[in-house]
Amino acid sequence: MTGPDRFKQAGHITVAILGIMLVISATGCGGSRDDDGGVIAQVNSIDITMRRLQEYYRPTLSPIRTAEEEYETLEERLDELIRYVLIQEQARADGFLKDPMFIRRLRRQETTLLNQLVKMYEIDNTITIDNASIEEYLTLADTERHFLHIITLVSEAANEVTEMLTAGEEWEVVAIQYSKDADVSIHKGDLGWLVWDEGPFGVYGELQEIAYQIPVGTWRGPIQQGNEFHFIKVLEEQPRQKGTPEEDWQAAYSHLFNRRVAEKEQLMVNQFWEEGEFYLDEDQFRWWLDRIEVSFNTNRNLNPIPVLSSDDAKRVVVRSSEKPWTAGMLLLELEMISPPTRDNAETYKDWRDRVMGWVMADRIAEYARNKRYHKDPMFEYRRTIFIDTALYSEQIDKLRLSVRRLSEEALEEYFNGHRDDFNTPEKRRLIEVLLGTREEAEEVLAEVRAGGYIDIIANQRTIRPDFRGNLGRFAPIQRGEFGALGEAVFETELNELGPIVETPLGFSVFKVTQIIQPQKPEFDAVKEGLEERLFQEEREAVVERFVEQEWRRARIRKDYERLRSYAAQVSAVTVERDSTSTVSNQSPPLPELNQ
Repeated sequence: MTGPDRFKQAGHITVAILGIMLVISATGCGGSRDDDGGVIAQVNSIDITMRRLQEYYRPTLSPIRTAEEEYETLEERLDELIRYVLIQEQARADGFLKDPMFIRRLRRQETTLLNQLVKMYEIDNTITIDNASIEEYLTLADTERHFLHIITLVSEAANEVTEMLTAGEEWEVVAIQYSKDADVSIHKGDLGWLVWDEGPFGVYGELQEIAYQIPVGTWRGPIQQGNEFHFIKVLEEQPRQKGTPEEDWQAAYSHLFNRRVAEKEQLMVNQFWEEGEFYLDEDQFRWWLDRIEVSFNTNRNLNPIPVLSSDDAKRVVVRSSEKPWTAGMLLLELEMISPPTRDNAETYKDWRDRVMGWVMADRIAEYARNKRYHKDPMFEYRRTIFIDTALYSEQIDKLRLSVRRLSEEALEEYFNGHRDDFNTPEKRRLIEVLLGTREEAEEVLAEVRAGGYIDIIANQRTIRPDFRGNLGRFAPIQRGEFGALGEAVFETELNELGPIVETPLGFSVFKVTQIIQPQKPEFDAVKEGLEERLFQEEREAVVERFVEQEWRRARIRKDYERLRSYAAQVSAVTVERDSTSTVSNQSPPLPELNQ
């Protein structure tokens, strides 16, 4: 059996590859890096270009009207960028880029980027979906069916399934006992409602046609497809729920596009598999997986990587014509997954797919390098972003890890010196109906005194829309808040109506519903929360102190004239966009950069 065929039996390895071969987003990947718009600032010997500021500014862009407001916001964003550069450069100076773990993570990132480029150029950009295909799909997907399904891999099992179903055995019982579907323990043979080209039938053209010809309420099987034997029952059928014609068209286009992408990805994987003569040594793989499970079971929170002897690390798990993948190499890949998610591959097949995903992604990246995709400006740009982000995160983590928690004695000393900060004054809750005139307020007050429910009246008559859904309920207020209204609230007894109060918003009718007594907690009651709060505050403060120190040391220059010119351009684009668009919260396109 060939490599691809063996994996088709256990499930396509494309599923694992899909997590690696992601579509490159338009933001941050389009356009040449050559048109950088010139240097807007210098930090020591480092240039910050207008392009870099523009790309950082884009996510925070809002429809600001004046050039001066744009300038103030741009200057704030530029200062943030300078802050990031200062933090990144300290990590660079500390030698973070030479750290072995970072080097491995960078290699993994480069592999991912190269896989993305291969997918974009050789798969996504080659697919076209015509209107005839969309119309054909919408016709076929006009109805949806509720399917039950069982799949077996040997004829003897298929015969036993036939006997049991014919004898009237429950489908769920037979599915759990015989079906080789990887998720049968979850759905118990019930696939739910599917339309044409969805679910497991979508990957088998002939099987899908049979599934949609089975009369409702009956089953057929065994239906042989290669080495598999399928049993299918149709419980119900109904018209597919439809959206607008535009929504249906877009959904059909997306489905067909993604389906063809998946098919081409699988063909590519199969081709690489055949060319590389890949072979997974099942015995060595099981041994490798056993070592992982033993190690994980020692600490489920950390999922530690097992320690192998030098001889065991050299055991070959995956062979190919180009290079072997040893147990040690695979553990290095696993180490780059964060501990909480290292064991999210739950089944033996999941682990196989994960391992082969690493191997195949590496092979595709090598293919991409041979085609010189690593020279693509997108590749270098995304690689640079990854490095900058890693530098920033490493330095922030290092600064925060330098903070130690306060001792209990130090915490108690802080508590005693700031005791008033932990005391809470008396607070009161109220329900309010806000009216536009005093006459309306007097009418409502009389209605409540006559037995009307103030919360229901608030829902019906308050002029504050945000209070209607809350039935007029105020958040707890303390003495000194809300001016005349607050004074009246604290002069009113519990469950009593207060006088009509004129406020800047209207005339208030209220009822006091709860009095929350003042609190003066002791140290033991606040110790745990205080320790965590001070710890987190110091973790942030140590970063700010570092930035302030580095800012004073650095030689920082800004091109204010260029910044003001660009702010004026952004403001003009904003005004132009607002004059032609009905969408008020849509970010305008940024102006083109010129040297």
